[in-house]
Amino acid sequence: MAARERYDEALSYHRRAIAINPDDMAGYYHLGVVLEKKGRVDEAVKAYRTALAKFEEQYPGGSDNRKIAAFGREIRAAVARSDSAGNR
Repeated sequence: MAARERYDEALSYHRRAIAINPDDMAGYYHLGVVLEKKGRVDEAVKAYRTALAKFEEQYPGGSDNRKIAAFGREIRAAVARSDSAGNR
């Protein structure tokens, strides 16, 4: 029960963060992670895809920064994982 409550708290936190900064790709990615853990896969897919779109807007040619490039790969992996699971 406590873990479920923490997920709800995390959802609220990430939604507030996105409301404050709608261009924050990390906020959408982490929202997707929490939604996926809660079994709300369709919503998670949308959040992951939004994170990827934001990433591609901010780094259209990718990035030479290792941390930023790794985060881009992480977002793409989440989208691919969702796609391979048969989700939209």
